[in-house]
Amino acid sequence: MNIVESLEAKHIEELMKDKKIPEFRSGDTVKVNVRIKEGQRERLQAYEEFV
Repeated sequence: MNIVESLEAKHIEELMKDKKIPEFRSGDTVKVNVRIKEGQRERLQAYEEFV
């Protein structure tokens, strides 16, 4: 692993330490909610797809 990959891995680890990512595998259905800001309004757009 070169120095850039090492620094990147440490940075990603810091960003992800407080977040929980659910386990999923090929064939699962996932639903993702994306927060969209339009001017002063904010809404959630849901997407549901197979992995």
